Amino acid sequence: MILWLALSTLHAATPQLHYTFTVDGPRLNIELALRNLPPQINLNTPSSWGNATNLQNCIQNLRAIEGTLSPDTLQTKNGQARIAYTLVQDWTGPLNERTRHRPHLDTSHFEINTANALVHPAIDLAQHVDVSFTFRLPPSWSLATSFGATATPRPNHRQRFRGPWDAVSNAMFAAGDFRLSPLKIGKSTIVTAVRGRFPFTDTEFQSQVSKLLQFERDFFHDHEFPYFLVTLAAYGPGQSGSGGGGFTNAFNLHTGPESKLSAGILSLIAHETFHTWNPLKMGRQRGPSLTTSWFTEGFTRYYQDILLHQAGLISPQQYLDSLNARIREYHSAAYAADTPPGDLLPQRGNMLALWLDHQIRTQSNGQASLDHVMLSLFAERHHTPDLDKERILAAISRHLDPASFDSFRRQLDGATPVAAPNKARLDCSQRQFIPLQQFELGMDREALTTHHRVQTLKPGSAAANSGLQEGDEITGMSIYWNDTSKPIRLTTKTGRRVEYSSAGPILGQIPRYTCP
Repeated sequence: MILWLALSTLHAATPQLHYTFTVDGPRLNIELALRNLPPQINLNTPSSWGNATNLQNCIQNLRAIEGTLSPDTLQTKNGQARIAYTLVQDWTGPLNERTRHRPHLDTSHFEINTANALVHPAIDLAQHVDVSFTFRLPPSWSLATSFGATATPRPNHRQRFRGPWDAVSNAMFAAGDFRLSPLKIGKSTIVTAVRGRFPFTDTEFQSQVSKLLQFERDFFHDHEFPYFLVTLAAYGPGQSGSGGGGFTNAFNLHTGPESKLSAGILSLIAHETFHTWNPLKMGRQRGPSLTTSWFTEGFTRYYQDILLHQAGLISPQQYLDSLNARIREYHSAAYAADTPPGDLLPQRGNMLALWLDHQIRTQSNGQASLDHVMLSLFAERHHTPDLDKERILAAISRHLDPASFDSFRRQLDGATPVAAPNKARLDCSQRQFIPLQQFELGMDREALTTHHRVQTLKPGSAAANSGLQEGDEITGMSIYWNDTSKPIRLTTKTGRRVEYSSAGPILGQIPRYTCP
């Protein structure tokens, strides 16, 4: 068994939580025993996470066994209480991008996290807690969580964590027919847990992940990882695309069963593992995550391919291809009238990181870069534990002259468009400008992505001219959103495969980087 324990100084009033997970066919019965709580405390029930909403539909028969439970409040008896409920999967059909943020539960496995599955008392993120987890699993199941992994869990297998609630609130839990492979690197153990079959082997996946993790740890000069978990699960047959999430000492990845270990998949892995530091190890986020998404998501997007290139896992051209794709994505979204302002923040943050990196390098005559901002935010985490906009801006301001910092603020606030520097990070890179064409799906996007149906087909569009008919049911799709250089490919329920261009009218000129 591999078990990670975060040790801290505890006192008598430390809240104690004990979860018991009992597999019951495709359901998960969960019981929570509580001690050292106030007489009355608010109770948090999962509601939304990622693109998943109405997660309360997955919670059935929530009840108090000890204490008194009202819709949002738990009254304890002498600081103790016990609640129970049943967690169910509330969706049908294949696992894909639409369903991956919801709890995954069937007779062969479960994959959940605190945000989408665990009812818990409202606890401050900095509050130290003593939390234990007991797992009652079928005999053949493996177990892999943020707090440990084993291919052969004992009956009533138990894990324990002592430390800040922040770590538990961002924990993940997987069990079932996952294939576990531990790899020792120095004092750290990396565990990969793979479910499904892919064109690559479990060993090849583990090798690429371990190289990337080692490089990122070297970048931050941080090797305090006794244990780290990486899970990989296949989407349903015929599904494409990829998605992932970062958790406490872990990240998960979901991708199509035909996916290869391409530059795109490696980029996604680099992105999610970079979240281990940005923001998880840089500090707690107490406010809405949207307020700092330009940094937590945008700057992470900027670094994911830089580090892949520096680690030798992608070529210079692949790095530039990815950078140019995100530049195109930002400008396409900026031109679109229906883009919610919040959705543009991560894309703007990526462009800001590109601009800021160039400014710092120029003003320091190559002696500093954006790396120094990232490293300083990580280094100061102990004496400034909360990560907010003011702290991030203070770290940036130390590397810019006043005029440049004022320019950064205006670009961040959207008062002026983000300017593209004349060079990217690669020394050979040169900037040019190319036309930006409007992305045209040719039909209602919500109907296609959510209901898998062709609806409101635009007359005269490439989609209509491809032979698609109003009302066609779609069973497979390959769409690179806002990327007009790649065709849209759809498969109808009748088995007909359709391909057409997504390029529409020219909207303007955008920057593009090349190396001659």
